[in-house]
Amino acid sequence: MIDYSTHPLSFVRGLVEQYGEDITFNFSRYFYRPRSPVDEREIIQVSARLISDAWLEDEMNSLLPNWDLALNSVVLDSRGRTRHIPMIDFIGDAARFFIDRRSRDIVGHRIYDEMIPFSSGRSLHGYSSVLLAPGEWISYMARLLLVDFPDEDPMIDHRWVGHRLAGGYSALRWSANGDNYLDYPRRFDLAASGILARI
Repeated sequence: MIDYSTHPLSFVRGLVEQYGEDITFNFSRYFYRPRSPVDEREIIQVSARLISDAWLEDEMNSLLPNWDLALNSVVLDSRGRTRHIPMIDFIGDAARFFIDRRSRDIVGHRIYDEMIPFSSGRSLHGYSSVLLAPGEWISYMARLLLVDFPDEDPMIDHRWVGHRLAGGYSALRWSANGDNYLDYPRRFDLAASGILARI
């Protein structure tokens, strides 16, 4: 059972409150192939006005076996311009990102300060509400590769960055339909995790 109040759907609702209902989101229905450089992916565009608990429930129920739903970074704003949601697919002890001020300097203060973590069942995902122009998004994705230092365990999934730069947009999973996934993503409480106590 999905708790929509802690699902990334709540993040999208926040974007709609911030930017208005005249925006369009992009989603993927996809089939994940481990260790493959490509995956099968079908893109759908959805008006902010149509996104609801019921819409998401219908999308989840209509997925083919082992297919999943992801939010893509691409958003069309009220003037039809392409913008990107800054996203991160973390790896390892990723919560360090939220207490490491070097990360803030590298990805940019506005993006970092608006970054919301979600637990995906295997790792953390991050979404920021600062929408980026296409060139800014490419620069942001490149900067993610600089967050990890050579002598430290990685926080960023570099293969994800490579896949998404090659694809031209970021994407993070919203469902748990495939055999590879343990749970639906849900809001990660930094305070309850004890992470903030390490600051």
